[in-house]
Amino acid sequence: SFFVFDENLAPFPLVQLTLSHTFQQTRQTKKKTYHHHLQYSNIETTMALEELPSSDSLTAFLSTHSNSLVCFSATWCGPCKASKPALESLASQYAADPSVDLHSGIVYEHVLGDEVTSKYRIRAFPTYVLFKKGGEEVGRVEGVNFEGIK
Repeated sequence: SFFVFDENLAPFPLVQLTLSHTFQQTRQTKKKTYHHHLQYSNIETTMALEELPSSDSLTAFLSTHSNSLVCFSATWCGPCKASKPALESLASQYAADPSVDLHSGIVYEHVLGDEVTSKYRIRAFPTYVLFKKGGEEVGRVEGVNFEGIK
């Protein structure tokens, strides 16, 4: 078995692939037969960083949680891709600390369309915005700056 991460397989990007081999040889024909079986299974994971697939899901996320950190990202953005594992780690740290009331989400520019600039005033990717419940912005960090986020 081995594990594969593929962001294009949302909502379960982590999959387990199991490859098994069986070998048969018949006495009469001395023919060797190999059988290969590839089993593909999704691994459901609970991640502290919630991917928000629509504008409505972002609105619901902001209205549900008292404090939210949202990363506005772009699929084509190199720094966004490179910093995502660190963002996931930070989100996990916040989720594991009971003294921190913060939920983390990520939304991509193609999901929001014109709302990226008109509603959320995003000028650079990634941009991290801290919201209070209901969507009131209380802080913003443009660019990869995890010290600024903390």
